[in-house]
Amino acid sequence: MIVLKNISKRYPEGSGFRSVLEGITAEIPETAFSVLLGPSGSGKSTLLNIISGIDLPTSGEIIINGQNLTNMNEKHRTLFRRTQIGIVFQFFNLLPTLSVIDNVILPMELNGTKSKHAKNLAQDLLHTVGLLDRQNTFPDRLSGGEQQRVAIARALASDPPIILADEPTGNLDSGNANQIMTLLRDLHSKFKKTLVVVTHRNDFITLADRIFVVEGGQISERGDIP
Repeated sequence: MIVLKNISKRYPEGSGFRSVLEGITAEIPETAFSVLLGPSGSGKSTLLNIISGIDLPTSGEIIINGQNLTNMNEKHRTLFRRTQIGIVFQFFNLLPTLSVIDNVILPMELNGTKSKHAKNLAQDLLHTVGLLDRQNTFPDRLSGGEQQRVAIARALASDPPIILADEPTGNLDSGNANQIMTLLRDLHSKFKKTLVVVTHRNDFITLADRIFVVEGGQISERGDIP
């Protein structure tokens, strides 16, 4: 599903460059629950941005479902992302002026889904994440854990084959973090998505099918899943 070929990423810094990723090569299998593990600053979020097409590598190729994102212009990458990739962010990124249900409906409407059908699908997803009763609430009235549940529903809204989650528990207390981890596990089992979670939390390891460690700009796969 996701193929990384010799991915490098460098940023200008002073009179030279700072290397964040160097020669990353990996394959992330279809429908697997994969974890990108590593300390803060290791480059794992940069790698996730490259997988999503939000950012481009300095060199190398990213191929998703047979399509080379590095050969697409920004418009085509955006259109590809709308249908193929759902993203869950650490800080939720919900639109504060839209209600919970309208936040979930928005990606469907951007893809041309008719409003009535989009609303029905959004309600189904909110029921799945346990927040149908809060559908008309605005994000600032929700707890952090509830906002992340809405963000997960939104990521699923266009039924993309791939879900990317960037530190989805990083802004939550331990109780809410555990609930979000359990929810991601259950949704992965239900919807059979290709799920990639970036995290520094070792407790995600017990949920994963595949574990990749990103450190020092390099990637390696661990086989010691408990």
